[in-house]
Amino acid sequence: MKKYSALLLAVLICAAFAVDALAGNNAVITGSGVRLRPAPSINTGVLRELGAGTRVEILAHTDFTDSLDGFTGYWYYINCRGIYGYVFGKYIRPDVGVSVPSESQYFGPGD
Repeated sequence: MKKYSALLLAVLICAAFAVDALAGNNAVITGSGVRLRPAPSINTGVLRELGAGTRVEILAHTDFTDSLDGFTGYWYYINCRGIYGYVFGKYIRPDVGVSVPSESQYFGPGD
């Protein structure tokens, strides 16, 4: 029975990774209570809070860097289960090998 339980667990883990890949999830949130915002600024509202380990899809990074909490980095435009917004770079880790375009590349000129 233990053999089948281990096999089932392995299949479920593989399925979870496959779902992430199909959904385009290519990054993980690294902090708890990370705020997803409608614009790349702490002076905007909060769309939702994300927990550590949440898988998200990075779509682009800002064309500028910002400094918050002693860290300088980009804001990332992401999709989290159909909710689009920005997370500061200190709190997100792209998967190895992920290439993230800038907003001007992603949206194009004038968007």
